[in-house]
Amino acid sequence: MRYEAIQRHSIQYPLRLMCRCLKVSASGFHDWAKRLPSKRAKNNARLLAKIPQHHADSDGVMGAPRMHEALTYQGETASLNRVARVTSGAAPQRRRWRSKPSGVRPPTCAMSAVGHCGDNAAMEGFFGLLKRDRVHR
Repeated sequence: MRYEAIQRHSIQYPLRLMCRCLKVSASGFHDWAKRLPSKRAKNNARLLAKIPQHHADSDGVMGAPRMHEALTYQGETASLNRVARVTSGAAPQRRRWRSKPSGVRPPTCAMSAVGHCGDNAAMEGFFGLLKRDRVHR
């Protein structure tokens, strides 16, 4: 991070002065500047190139878990945590949903007795996600 700061301000201030103030050697800075990107940096850049397209295709509602699933389907071998880390710097922050205070929640009841075919929690959950992602944005 110190070397990056030196590089950003190299036009404004003398290199040796910045190195002395930040307590790094000038030769260390020059070695850092000559280094090629690491394998991890190259892989992150490759992932970073694919993320905006997926984000745009989902109208900006795709988070890290779904992004990881889409990238895995394409053949990428990045972990969920890595996709989350790379995504956090690439995509705009998603909208945070507010939760209601615990005492104000409306009561929800099943449609009828136990085992009613209309009481399908899985479908209700799916349509709830669909409504959240596509309607209430």
